[in-house]
Amino acid sequence: MSEPPSVLGSKDLSAMVFEHLLALGAPLFEQMRARKQQVQTPDDVLAHQRYVRETFTQLIGGLPERTPLNPRRLGRLLRREYTIEKVIFESRPCFYVTANLYLPERRRDAAPAVLVPCGHAREGKAYPEYQRLAQALAASGFAVLVYDPLGQGERSQYWDPLKGDSRVGLCCPEHEYAGTQSLLTGVNLASYRIWDGIRALDYLCLRDEVDVTRIGCTGCSGGGTLTAYLFALDDRIRAAVPVCYITSREAWLATGMIADAEQVQDHVIERGIDHSDLLIAGAPRAVRIGAASGDYFPVEGTRRAYDELKRMYAILGAEGMADLVVAEGEHGFSQPLREAAYRWLQLWLGDPGADTREPDTALEREADLQCAPDGQVHNLGSRTVFYFTRDRALALPPSPPELATRGEAEEWQTELRLRLRELLNCPSGPGAPPCDQVGVFYRGKCGIEQLTFRSERGITIPALLFVPDKEPERRPGILYVHESGKDAEAGPAGVIEMLANEGNVVLAIDVRGVGETHSIGAVPRDYAFMGTDGYHFYQYGMLGHSLVGRRVHDVLRSIAVLAERPEVDPTRLSIVGQGSGALLALFATALDERITTTVCCNGLVSYRALATHEFHSWRPPDFVSGILPVCDLPEVAACVAPRRLVLAGPVDHMRRRLLQAEAEAAYAFAQRVYQLFEAEENLVLSAAAP
Repeated sequence: MSEPPSVLGSKDLSAMVFEHLLALGAPLFEQMRARKQQVQTPDDVLAHQRYVRETFTQLIGGLPERTPLNPRRLGRLLRREYTIEKVIFESRPCFYVTANLYLPERRRDAAPAVLVPCGHAREGKAYPEYQRLAQALAASGFAVLVYDPLGQGERSQYWDPLKGDSRVGLCCPEHEYAGTQSLLTGVNLASYRIWDGIRALDYLCLRDEVDVTRIGCTGCSGGGTLTAYLFALDDRIRAAVPVCYITSREAWLATGMIADAEQVQDHVIERGIDHSDLLIAGAPRAVRIGAASGDYFPVEGTRRAYDELKRMYAILGAEGMADLVVAEGEHGFSQPLREAAYRWLQLWLGDPGADTREPDTALEREADLQCAPDGQVHNLGSRTVFYFTRDRALALPPSPPELATRGEAEEWQTELRLRLRELLNCPSGPGAPPCDQVGVFYRGKCGIEQLTFRSERGITIPALLFVPDKEPERRPGILYVHESGKDAEAGPAGVIEMLANEGNVVLAIDVRGVGETHSIGAVPRDYAFMGTDGYHFYQYGMLGHSLVGRRVHDVLRSIAVLAERPEVDPTRLSIVGQGSGALLALFATALDERITTTVCCNGLVSYRALATHEFHSWRPPDFVSGILPVCDLPEVAACVAPRRLVLAGPVDHMRRRLLQAEAEAAYAFAQRVYQLFEAEENLVLSAAAP
């Protein structure tokens, strides 16, 4: 027999991880509902609002200090009923925001204003729906500020001037690329997006033409997301209309749909913050939810969110200030939803008797609305999200302390293990789970058992156990974790067979979402960088877990299975990890002191390398949110001392093999710790191919 047959046979576990996520979420959503039911008085609402604002701000990684806006006016377009000014300001130092300010021609006093954060469109502020919205509002007396979100319009974060396009793809691809990289430092992309919006409000408040007591906000999809965020966090917004975003996280999770980096925060479901809570945080200011009957943001979840919102407004005696409009149609800022926004904004900020039917509009050319030279802030030398991520990663205090004795090193290891368990949400597990033997076959002198076992409720691990010819004594046990799954090296004359022929019992596994449990889902082209397991990375994060952490749990459970095999000596347990599997092997070894030897082949040298280089070749499922404020991989390696650790062929951010000197420099702290244990020979750094 050549390749090993499938362990699962006809059993399809491609939805296993998704179903596990739903199961993890169910009790958390029950807790969310129960907590909201406890809110009964105005004081309860105020306490809930404080919790939401403080917790949400913490979850996005905080917000920076205000710095000078340094606004510039770059020109204007004169139209019959309004003027369009082309504006640039700095939301952070040298981080340029391009915007169009529509000013109504017919005004005697300061005008009410509307901030329009754009949704996910490459064109940003020039997208037709936003032009129509701004023109109609300006024609009816509003000052309207429409600004480009980062990664859209004139604000590419990865602009290639030779190609005249983004290196990674405008809009969603840029959001995912910059957002996942930023998570390594503990900052969610929403922090950047929200701060752009708050500084846009600051700019509006600088303008004499604007009545700062009458400011509204509306946007669709990603713009609806930002409208909800800003409504929660900035009291200057007196009326808001988030469109095609508000639903319940429970309904959203059940769709298995995509989401953007700024739309998901680690722990947000675990900490009990739903979409409705973002609007409740702004009560009793006026808010109308706009929804589409055929949206992929489930409208049944929208109705539940509105019911929760209405109840809170009723407690505050402000029933008429919360509303819901559902228009027929698909996702998007359709004319019926735009007109619903006009009515609401006129009601609370303008002229309640105004005609809110949308007038005919003439769209401007995108180039005519541009503010920066050749339509890109890159040409102004703008900083990027990566610039701030890199600076934050470099400014983090060095994790390794100065250790002088073995006792200090042991104390440091104990503390780091506790912090790693918390970060990965990977507590000490119970004993070995029971195994089911699906089949057995033989190849040469080796018996190969096909096994399955349960890592945790809802998660099945398919495995192959290679057992050399029966001998009376127990033999060393090796767990083999390959980034492509158990079959990658399980063929004839493969690495696993070679290890078994040397007298080892070898267990090769598919961690969740890999190999026979590979998650299959429809991933739109704009989200190809993420893949289905990339969205599991986001979803586990919202639930208070991490995908890496749950896969490390799979590895630890597999070690427990191996340790209890009658053929295995439980005092001689090893792991071999390959590629992404090397990351899992290293984390597992740091956490489980039963593992005596670990070999990491072609493993990532450090997460700091990913955070301090603009481009990389690693995927989000291998990322750990918030790891760099805690530690980095060289410190995890030091946590293994004095046990044997072989780092063979470590690779950099582009998966290029390091030179020997580079590997030794990166792991200098680990080498020092091994020296304190008088076990320097147990740490082997080899830049050569494994």
